[in-house]
Amino acid sequence: MKKYVLKDKVIYDWLCENSDGFNKEFQKVCAQGFKNDYCDFICLSFFPDKNSVLWAEEEELTFKKSAIECVEVYDPYAWNNYQETTPPEGVLMRVETGGGRKFCGYYHFFAEGGCWCYEDGTVCPEAISKSVKRFRPWED
Repeated sequence: MKKYVLKDKVIYDWLCENSDGFNKEFQKVCAQGFKNDYCDFICLSFFPDKNSVLWAEEEELTFKKSAIECVEVYDPYAWNNYQETTPPEGVLMRVETGGGRKFCGYYHFFAEGGCWCYEDGTVCPEAISKSVKRFRPWED
């Protein structure tokens, strides 16, 4: 699942937290705006809730497209592409590699970085960890 975010995470998080309806409208406008190559800006108008920090009759925000990025977001109900999506830590997953190997495992973060582990806690060899193509939660 793709999601548009500002590269400046502090500003993006602040807008989402302090303005009801911002993120929903931002996603909609970005999805439409990035289809058009002729414009370098994304402009959105929205009517936030009266309890919002940004409340006014109408708010209009304009962002350079270069300040926005499209990221893959983990979807617990579908297959996720490994290199584009970071798996949640410690969740048992069905994992598939580029070579066709399948195993049950989970992702773990170490000080040196993250890697895949088998369900018994054994760390996967680096070659297998790097060959993972997709993953999804293990179904009962």
